[in-house]
Amino acid sequence: MIRMIVSSFYNTIIDEEDAIPTSTMFELDSYKEKGSVFTVLTNRGIDEVLYYNESYPFIDYILAYNGSIIYDVNQNKILYEKKLDNSIIQEVQKRFKDIIIYEENNYYKIEIPCCKKKNKLLDLFRDLEVKKSFLKMGKDTFLELSPSTNEESLKRLLSDLKIDHNEVLLILGNESDEGLLKYPNAYVVSNASKELKKNAEHKTKSNISKGFESVLKKWKSFS
Repeated sequence: MIRMIVSSFYNTIIDEEDAIPTSTMFELDSYKEKGSVFTVLTNRGIDEVLYYNESYPFIDYILAYNGSIIYDVNQNKILYEKKLDNSIIQEVQKRFKDIIIYEENNYYKIEIPCCKKKNKLLDLFRDLEVKKSFLKMGKDTFLELSPSTNEESLKRLLSDLKIDHNEVLLILGNESDEGLLKYPNAYVVSNASKELKKNAEHKTKSNISKGFESVLKKWKSFS
């Protein structure tokens, strides 16, 4: 039985019209009616995701800023958070001036625009005690620095909910999701990065072609 569905957000469940297809919502509802919960992974903040949840509530949990926050949507409550230490922020600012710092009430993630050679930039910050991943947005690539990972936070949430990893269905699309590929029921959308697809055992169609929905339909008989 699938007790939790986990999905990356913008380039996985959101289509080219910046919306979630109605047919996809119907498929997701069929799982939720049987007791499954839906968890969203995002490298952005909580409010950006909640915007899509206003008119048609469908999200139960949000792992924001690459797992730095676990947010219970139904209870409107942060269950867990891990913040970037100010010393890390100051050190990054010394080494690189052109950065983006994400915060709500605290600091949760830093984005650093990449030059053509990602490894060169990674080496510059390799000594920092933070989690590192890459984010591609259009033609731009960013090195993400955050205090936690989606893998760590999802493991914590599943433990709290007493859900086994075999009862989780994952549809992934970001490089920061790589640690979740070890889950047996993990799929990667075709529009994901080459690095993520290379390590994926299971693949599905792109967000534009409703890859998320395709996986739900495939697993419907097992739910």
